[in-house]
Amino acid sequence: MQVPRTLTALAAIPEIPPGLVKRRGVELLECVERAQVPQPPPALPGRPRPDPLKTALVRKLGSISQAVARELNLVPEVLATRRDLEQLADGRRDGALLRGWRRSVLGERLLNAL
Repeated sequence: MQVPRTLTALAAIPEIPPGLVKRRGVELLECVERAQVPQPPPALPGRPRPDPLKTALVRKLGSISQAVARELNLVPEVLATRRDLEQLADGRRDGALLRGWRRSVLGERLLNAL
């Protein structure tokens, strides 16, 4: 991977729309220069592999959430998003699932499943 240093190099990056290069290309190149990105740039850190135990727990919590949503004839995301379930699986107890109406409708069942 090369760090763009010219408008031509910036325009050659397929993910950057031509209109953006035309309107903001100089500004983007100034940002790259100010960031002092070396050539070649450092390797991007790899994404950590998901924890299989956490993945299984989020699936379990998701199944409970979907069952409750079916009972209430709601879309599951109204009750809990995947992010909500992941936070609960991570041990966070300050999310929307454990406040207000969500706690009585779904939160207590999820806590019991942990």
